[in-house]
Amino acid sequence: MKTPRHPRLHPPQPSTAHRPCQRPAPDRFVLTLLNRRQLRPAHFETTPGGAVRLTDDGRKIVITAWQDWKAQTWEHSLAGRDVPAGLLPVVQARILARHLRGELPAYLPWTAA
Repeated sequence: MKTPRHPRLHPPQPSTAHRPCQRPAPDRFVLTLLNRRQLRPAHFETTPGGAVRLTDDGRKIVITAWQDWKAQTWEHSLAGRDVPAGLLPVVQARILARHLRGELPAYLPWTAA
């Protein structure tokens, strides 16, 4: 059950400022691993309570592939250079900060070309 929150003690969280960083990258990443058959049924185990979790080998595959994914670069038109995927949220946060300080006339979300 959710407890009521006092607005002075817990101000509302910004709902739109962080949305450009909330892309379905993790979902797409996991689906790609499954489609490429890098993750197989043998990499999952069912616990006695019915939950499903990754085995140690499965976790190693996911973490290694995630690190490789974060290292790939994407062109960022506003930054004027290629940016590693793992740093895109940081770059976008800095662009948002510049907009909020009035240094940029508008916030420009990053989109893949």
